[in-house]
Amino acid sequence: MELEDLVEEARAHRITFTLWSRRWDDFKASVTLNWKDHPFVPEEKINIPPTPGVYAFLLQPRIANGLEASYVLYIGESSNLQERFDNYLQEIKSKNARPRIRVYLNQYKSFLRFCCATLPSGVSTTTIEDALLAAFIPPLNVKLPAEVRAVVAAFV
Repeated sequence: MELEDLVEEARAHRITFTLWSRRWDDFKASVTLNWKDHPFVPEEKINIPPTPGVYAFLLQPRIANGLEASYVLYIGESSNLQERFDNYLQEIKSKNARPRIRVYLNQYKSFLRFCCATLPSGVSTTTIEDALLAAFIPPLNVKLPAEVRAVVAAFV
């Protein structure tokens, strides 16, 4: 491949992350989150709990044994994590899917992890999701809490 072609290919894989350590220091969740890590493959659906919770898509290359790298791409909440997992499996194939999500799910499918944490009854999934969004500011999330939205929009 020519240099120009390689540059264009690399540009197609560029994702901008906001690494704001003060937001990490300020993170507070009203409950302890016990995350479970799952490969993003259809066979894993049975292992995803059909309960309310929060989830994150992580991009993990897993190419250098012992050197773990995780990139939080997206954070969400659901009243049924198993159904939400299945919705994403369908989005990979759907022409009506959110374009940005569909592209990244397909582009990195062999490196994606679906991490989820169930929440006890009475705990708002939206409140926990907002706290996580404000701390991690994932690049694929369009909706961000007000306290970070304006700041992030100012330099994006």
